[in-house]
Amino acid sequence: MRFFLLLAAALLMAATAAAKEEKKSAKKPEAKAATKAPAKPAPEKPAPKPTPLDALGSSVDLPAVAPGKWTTLAKTTIAEDQLVALTLVGADRCLGTGRPMTLKELAGGRSWQCLAPAGNGFDPIELGMFRIEKGALQFAWSDGAKDYPGAGMLRNAAVEIGAGSVAKVAALRTTLKSQVLDLSYDMSISEFIEIPDAPILGHLRIEIQMPKNKFRGSPLEWRFVGDGFPIGTMKAGEDRLWAEAINLNRLIVKLETAAGKSIKLTGTPMFWVLDRDKPVRLNEKTLAAAIDQLKLHEKQLDDVREKLGKGKEVAVQRKAVDKQIAFAEQASADLKGIQDFMKRSAVGKVNYRVLHEIEKGYIVPLVTTR
Repeated sequence: MRFFLLLAAALLMAATAAAKEEKKSAKKPEAKAATKAPAKPAPEKPAPKPTPLDALGSSVDLPAVAPGKWTTLAKTTIAEDQLVALTLVGADRCLGTGRPMTLKELAGGRSWQCLAPAGNGFDPIELGMFRIEKGALQFAWSDGAKDYPGAGMLRNAAVEIGAGSVAKVAALRTTLKSQVLDLSYDMSISEFIEIPDAPILGHLRIEIQMPKNKFRGSPLEWRFVGDGFPIGTMKAGEDRLWAEAINLNRLIVKLETAAGKSIKLTGTPMFWVLDRDKPVRLNEKTLAAAIDQLKLHEKQLDDVREKLGKGKEVAVQRKAVDKQIAFAEQASADLKGIQDFMKRSAVGKVNYRVLHEIEKGYIVPLVTTR
């Protein structure tokens, strides 16, 4: 009996051990891969709501003075029953000093008279009219413009239109395209900038952009030297600006303006040797002559140095002569660099823009080369 009890206990223990082993060897279920929730697409920005002035650009082109004909300056979608406001930006200076324009709204609020002063005791003269017709901005010259001196200078203003909750300003002339100033080693080069019905010179500036070319694999960089005006900007009449090459020492360009019936812009490549305030006109002949003079100057300095000897009593003189020799050697190396540049490249093309300050803080381009 005891034997059977022991046998039963042994079988029970074996079965329990087998069950544990089977449980250990049982394959654990794989963990479910973590999944990210799909990213929500960014909400699309709502398209801007159309406005009645979407078709109006930054400028419109006022027609030549020819009374009697209506010209559409810009299309709009101004509704017939929508309130419209029209003002003239720069009205006090567009015709020149002392001749302020006024804009008078007529009955109905869809047309406006452009009135110019006629002198003491006389009624203003109507030069033209703006109107909103079938949504479009239109303009016509009046008979008074035929005999009014400089009537076409009205284009030196801008018009501001307000319709509903939006407003836009458009210059009354479009930007003209001009020729670049293509600099030459052989002569001073000038461009004559023609601006019909030009504003007075005091309100014009010329913005300069120097040539983009390379010297020994690197871009040729420039800096402007001028007094009283923003860097790279000139008066339209009687002004001068110097542009100095940064990584091509001693190369400079003199830029000048003058004005008569047109604006004259002149560029002259130059270089300096010993005194940067006394530049020399740049061409092959003048540059070669300057290099030869520097060689002679170096030789003369070497002779002076030799004659001084090496005593302590002449140490100060020798130091001064050494400084002059180093300066002459550097100047010679700089001029040889310009000489190398001249063999490989033209000095380049100057781009510019003529800008008109219609009123303080509001500037429009009149002429551009780009």
